[in-house]
Amino acid sequence: MQHFSPEELKDKVSTPMFQLIGQVADELGMECYVIGGYVRDLLMNRPSKDIDVVVTQGGVAVNPKNVELRERLKAAGLPIVDIHELQAKAERMTGKPQPIPHGDKVVAEVVYRDGSIIDRIYNTL
Repeated sequence: MQHFSPEELKDKVSTPMFQLIGQVADELGMECYVIGGYVRDLLMNRPSKDIDVVVTQGGVAVNPKNVELRERLKAAGLPIVDIHELQAKAERMTGKPQPIPHGDKVVAEVVYRDGSIIDRIYNTL
């Protein structure tokens, strides 16, 4: 795995695309973080095909059962919030979502990598 000094890392993300993402986030008063495969590929010194960015106004929610991850992200300076607080804040801003009416015909299944079904997609009415 590749290790970068702060200066080297800054050089890696000082591209027009990252500058645009940062500029838009600053203008909107939001924070954004590069996540996922791009970060992995950067650390493994591999080319990457895409960039995943998480944008937040209210902090980053972490599964409450994953205490170690929560503490590590908090120590890294990320704005960590409780998932229930974030949900309540979102509902105050946008209202509580209403259930989407659907039929009883399964049109797709979301399958986890171990083969278990984690969700079903139903036809719309």
